[in-house]
Amino acid sequence: MRRKIITQMKILVAEDDANIRMGLVDTLESEGYQVIHSADGNRAMTVFKAHSFDLVLLDIMTPEKSGYDVFSRPQRGGLKPGQSLERGVGD
Repeated sequence: MRRKIITQMKILVAEDDANIRMGLVDTLESEGYQVIHSADGNRAMTVFKAHSFDLVLLDIMTPEKSGYDVFSRPQRGGLKPGQSLERGVGD
């Protein structure tokens, strides 16, 4: 049984690997979340500044601008309480 989401959460997915990005987008949308996605750091930065998100899933090593750049921009105020920036390194 799927749980009903009372308010639709908005999620930003920034990932340059299309298979990972679209897998995340498809999964999240199937659960009822509103998802905006980006394949590079410049677009992620533009979208991040223009919208308010409940959750941001951000690849640290995106083309153009890194994930660190997206979260540390002064226009956005950097990280807010309850947000975190995590790094995962794969082979």
